[in-house]
Amino acid sequence: KVRGSGGFDGFRLAAANQTVKGLSITGFAQAVRPASNGAVIQCNYLGLLANGTASANDRGVEVYGAGTQIGGLSAGQGNVISANNIAGIVTTAGTSDTSIQGNFIGTDPTGLNSRANGTGINHFFGAATWRDITRNLISGNSGTAGIVLEADDRITPSNGQIRIQANIIGANRTLTALMRNGGDGMLFDANSISGVLIGGTISAEGNIITASDDGIELRTVSNVTIQGNTVALAVARGIALDNVTSATIGGAASTQGNSIGGNGGDGIVIRNNSSNVTITGNFIRPIATIGGTFDNAGHGILLDTTSNITIGNGTAAGRNVIAGNRRRGITGTGAVSGISINGNYIGTD
Repeated sequence: KVRGSGGFDGFRLAAANQTVKGLSITGFAQAVRPASNGAVIQCNYLGLLANGTASANDRGVEVYGAGTQIGGLSAGQGNVISANNIAGIVTTAGTSDTSIQGNFIGTDPTGLNSRANGTGINHFFGAATWRDITRNLISGNSGTAGIVLEADDRITPSNGQIRIQANIIGANRTLTALMRNGGDGMLFDANSISGVLIGGTISAEGNIITASDDGIELRTVSNVTIQGNTVALAVARGIALDNVTSATIGGAASTQGNSIGGNGGDGIVIRNNSSNVTITGNFIRPIATIGGTFDNAGHGILLDTTSNITIGNGTAAGRNVIAGNRRRGITGTGAVSGISINGNYIGTD
C-alpha cells in the first residue's frame, strides 16, 4: 500500500506508457495523475485500504495525458475507486482518448455497499475527448450525478461516438438493491457533450440506470443516441431532454428500444425548444426490476414546447409500447409543432 499525507500526487506519470497496478493508494490529493501518454491504471484500490476500509484521496484519478486506460474488460483489470472526497475519476482540459472500463466507482470491493466519492466521473472544464465508459459499476456516489458534465465542459468523441455502455448506475453489483448516486444517473449540462451513444445496438451494451433525481438528464446538447437501456426507479423522470437537438431514443431493431418504467415522474420528457427527436421501439410501461414491478408515476411521454418530434415510425419494429403509466400515455403542452405519432401501442401491451 501507498499512504500519503495530502497535497501531493500518489503517482504522477510523467513518462509515456507507464502502468500502475495492484496497489492501495490513499491520503493524496490525486492517487494517480497520468500526465503523459498511454498510461494504464489497473487492479488498484484508490481511496480504500487493502481491507476495503475508506481512506480518502481528494481524487482517485485525475487525467492530464492522452490515451489513458483506467481499468479494462478482462478479469482483474478493473480498479475500485471509492471514498475519494471530490471525485473518483476526473479528466482535464486538453486530454484525449480516455477509456474507463470495468471499475467499481463508489462502492466497496464486493460491489454491494457504498463507499461514496464526491462524484463518480467528471471533467474539469474545457475541451477534451473521451473514448468510452464501459462495464463499470457507478453507484453510491454523492454529488449531482454518477456521471456529470457541467456547462463549462466540452467533451467530444476521440473516434466516432463516445460509448457509454453496459454500466450499472445506481444499483449494487448483483442488482438486488438500490445504491443510488446523488442527483441524476447521468447529467450532461449545456453544450458539454456531443456525439455520444448511451447504450448500444445489442442487448449486452445497454446500461441499467436508476437515480435520486432523473435517470438521464440532457440540457442543451446535440447528437445523442439512447438505445437499449433500462431506466427504472429514478425518483424523478426517466429520460429528460431540455433544449436538445438531434436525439434518438430507441430504434427499430429489436435490441435498440429502452425499457423505461417505475420512475417517480414521467417516463420521457422532451421540453424547452428541443427539436428533431425520434422515439421508436421503446417500452414505456411497468417493468420488473429491483423489488418488484413498477409503473411510471407520471405520463409516458410529455412534450413541452417542442418541435419536429417523431414517436413511432408506422412499422412494427418502430412501435413504442406506452401503457400502464399513471397519467396520460402521450401529452403535450406549450407550443408544440411538427409532431408525428404513428403505429404505437398506447394503453395496451
